[in-house]
Amino acid sequence: MDCAVVGFSMGGMIARRFAQDYPARISALAILNSPHKRTAEQQDVIDARAAQITKDREGMVDAALERWFTPEYRMKSPDTMARFRACLLENDPAVYAANFRVLDRGMDEIIAPDPPISCPTLVMTGEEDTGSGPEMTRAIASEIAGAEAVILPTLRHMALIENPAAVNNVLVPFLSRHLARTSVRDAG
Repeated sequence: MDCAVVGFSMGGMIARRFAQDYPARISALAILNSPHKRTAEQQDVIDARAAQITKDREGMVDAALERWFTPEYRMKSPDTMARFRACLLENDPAVYAANFRVLDRGMDEIIAPDPPISCPTLVMTGEEDTGSGPEMTRAIASEIAGAEAVILPTLRHMALIENPAAVNNVLVPFLSRHLARTSVRDAG
């Protein structure tokens, strides 16, 4: 049975690997706000964030929320910010730091995939996502034949939370188109 796979951030990295390893099982792939190869300077920033987790967790959390949400959303959504803050502070610092290293150094096996990803693919991010930004979205899409790259204006990393309608207005039609093809093919 075919499926659609949608991955967000690190989940987008996992979804890409799944599409490489199980091409016959996937009928559509959506990669949301996911990183791609980083420059040496970008890698240094990620390494500094990983180190900051054990030294200044409060500062790291504040910086993450600023990167992930627009100032307007942070201002009008204090309850959401409080929930995210609490969740981030509950993370085991060693595991959280290890995740940063995967985001930084775990790209080699999914960049320029061999075999190439062959299913219909949507790659999307927010225009203001500094960690998985438009240039990375375009780079991911350029490595997948026929992939669609979509940049959502004014949004940051947590576009799914901040403006689910903007994400769904692109994602749902993409999935509907490609899942409908699968259903017709399976019914035939």
